[in-house]
Amino acid sequence: MMPVSEAKEGQSQVAAKPVATTGRALNPLASWLRHWGISLTLLVIVAGTGVPAAYWLGKPAYYTEGVVFVSPRFIKNLETDQEQELQSNSQYREYVQQQVRTINRYDIVEEAMRRLLKQGIKWQKPQETERKAIERLQQRLAVRPVPDTYQITVGLEGESPAGLAEIINTVIAVFLETAKDEEYYASDKRIEILQEERVKLLKEIDEKVIVRTQIAQELGVTTFSETLLNPYDDLLMSNRKALAATQRQHIEAEAAVTALNASNQAALKAQAQEMVAKDQGLSSLKANLNLRKSELLTKMSGLTANHPSRKAAERELAEIDQELQQTAQKLEDSITRMLIEQRNAEVRRALQVETELQRQVSAQSNQASWFTQNYNRALSVGAEIERARKRLNAVDDRISLLILESKAPGFSRLFSSARTPEEPSKGGKRKIFLLFVGAALALAAAVPLAIDWVDPRVRTKAELEQAAGLPVLGQTGNVAEATAHAVTQDCLIRLANRIRTECRARESTVFLLTSFNRRAGTTTLGFQLASHLNNNKTSALVVEANALHPDGGYKPPAGGVSSGLAEWLKNTIGLEEILIPGDDILPDRIPVGGTDGLFHLPCLSDFPDRLESLRSRYRCILLDAPPLPVSADTEALVSMADVVLVIVARDESLFSEVRQGLELLERLNPAAVGLVFTKAKTKNNGATGNSGTEFVTPKTIATTWIGKRLWK
Repeated sequence: MMPVSEAKEGQSQVAAKPVATTGRALNPLASWLRHWGISLTLLVIVAGTGVPAAYWLGKPAYYTEGVVFVSPRFIKNLETDQEQELQSNSQYREYVQQQVRTINRYDIVEEAMRRLLKQGIKWQKPQETERKAIERLQQRLAVRPVPDTYQITVGLEGESPAGLAEIINTVIAVFLETAKDEEYYASDKRIEILQEERVKLLKEIDEKVIVRTQIAQELGVTTFSETLLNPYDDLLMSNRKALAATQRQHIEAEAAVTALNASNQAALKAQAQEMVAKDQGLSSLKANLNLRKSELLTKMSGLTANHPSRKAAERELAEIDQELQQTAQKLEDSITRMLIEQRNAEVRRALQVETELQRQVSAQSNQASWFTQNYNRALSVGAEIERARKRLNAVDDRISLLILESKAPGFSRLFSSARTPEEPSKGGKRKIFLLFVGAALALAAAVPLAIDWVDPRVRTKAELEQAAGLPVLGQTGNVAEATAHAVTQDCLIRLANRIRTECRARESTVFLLTSFNRRAGTTTLGFQLASHLNNNKTSALVVEANALHPDGGYKPPAGGVSSGLAEWLKNTIGLEEILIPGDDILPDRIPVGGTDGLFHLPCLSDFPDRLESLRSRYRCILLDAPPLPVSADTEALVSMADVVLVIVARDESLFSEVRQGLELLERLNPAAVGLVFTKAKTKNNGATGNSGTEFVTPKTIATTWIGKRLWK
């Protein structure tokens, strides 16, 4: 919290985020001096306990260990087994950790104990179950990987050296055997399964070979290949070409027949006449008849028209012409019929050939499909046989690998056997006693610091500044004591001088004295400050503005009036009647007066006007107000005061109270704020004047039974 001289212009000087109480600074020397009794008690008790503990526990301990080597690579016989490869350093470290966790596994320790029992070494104690003995040995085995090496140490500690080395060596031997079996987990069973698979594959291959042989006999081939052509394909292709040619001939024959129908008689007649003209028999007949006609014409040339020979010749000529015409017509009709029949015959022949070819193509297609289907089936069977043989080879290789690699050294092997220890490794009475002494010193040093660390009270000015986040305006000694030393008076004078400086420099007049709890001593401090101010010719007045718990120090002398601030605010009495003049002990003051059983001042809104009349008579007005968190009057008085002085007493205020009070004060936004730390410890006692008494002194933390012993 800022000093008063730096707080004006309506700016709050409260820390926005008070420092947490757990971050308090510790002073080791002060804590030790404060709690020297607790430290000394712990030191004596713990160190004293070390004497009987050293007597009973101070037995020698023997230790031995064996070393297991974990190779980063699997030591192979033929080829690398992929399932056992360690691809990276992280995988190797994980594998090493797995081995560390495996060495003292229950089944391994159990088997080791059985072997030890056969050797005459008994680990199990009388009245101890086998399981308890196994678990005890598991806990006693110290299995640790050696950093930056490929080694794992397996150690055992005991009260006697006898049997320690045998136990370690037996455990390591069982572990190596188990690790070898687990590297190829259930190798015997796996080999048996692989053998069964091998028999199945051989049977499958034999069955498929028989099927392929039967197909080869049906197809009449000796081998099967993807590149071999189907022999039916060439024949089928040839017949399809012949069928296509026959179909074209059929079409042409039908076209020719169509051309010779009734609508094309002229063409047929012309073709028939052409063939008639080329007929040799008709030509020979025509030649003979023409020769006869020639003779008749010669004979008629000398005859008259009525000559009987001429008429006979003419009749013969007519008959010859008629015969030629009839013969030609008959030949033409015969040729026409022949042409039509020839074309029809060609159509029938073409149709017959086409039908036969189609039958052959259909049959050959079925044969080709049957051949192709069976040939492809044979190829598929061959591929299955090949796959089965590859699987058979893989199974044979795996069987050989398991048989050979299961006998290889693997990853882990014995690096160094355990040896029987000749001398104890630790455990003397002196050593145990020194351990207790060291523990006693550590507790004696740490417990006082821990006590002060968890102490919830504000003990020093530095802790208050840390909790508030602002410097303290001033501090005083324990002014509530009947006697105080000169240092306390000096602190009060310093604080009074700062208030007087504030009055002159910033013309501040009204100072509100409040606190965060009822144990701060605001009344006492107010009287002390007013007395010092008056001694330095700065007129000061203390006004009791505390209707919650009025203080007896404000009572007037015997026979004086009992009225006060409450009556003055109600305007029922004048200032002169309530003002109590100061004397050699107490300064000028105004008591709170009668509040009629209420815990609040009446007509508090008129108080600023009343303060104006006081400002004209006094240079410094100290308002003694109740604690801020418990009084609404104090919240109202904060806005009326020029400076708010928050009193925090040593060992009477908690960090939580300070934090909550600061948050409340921040919301009220006073004109200026100052922190005053009271009841601080001083080195020398001295005399001091009379002091007032606070209104109520409730039970504090320090008065509880634990507080009296921890936080004095």
